[in-house]
Amino acid sequence: INSVEKAAIERLDFGKLQLIFKELAEKNHSEAQYHLANLFKHGWCGNQKNDELFVYWLEKAAENKWSDAMVDLAEILLSGGYKATDLLKAKALLESAKELGSWRAYDLLKSKNWN
Repeated sequence: INSVEKAAIERLDFGKLQLIFKELAEKNHSEAQYHLANLFKHGWCGNQKNDELFVYWLEKAAENKWSDAMVDLAEILLSGGYKATDLLKAKALLESAKELGSWRAYDLLKSKNWN
């Protein structure tokens, strides 16, 4: 991060922080995509909660192999109607996240007897 970005984080300039996350997210930075998703999930930094943007950025972060996003997305899929396609996608996401070292994925796979 550059000095302006670091200063925004240190001052907790949430408006600037959101702009930084958005700029990096649009450049396929997976961690920024994950944090931007959570801004919309929780309504942080002056945003309204927005489930559509939350899921959009969460999916982008998962596609770019951010393990926390993969686990969060799998949990969303598992909380739905348990369609076969959702279960398969959730399992694949968790297996990929586990390979990246995610203990959350490991625990969830184990709890589903998918390990």
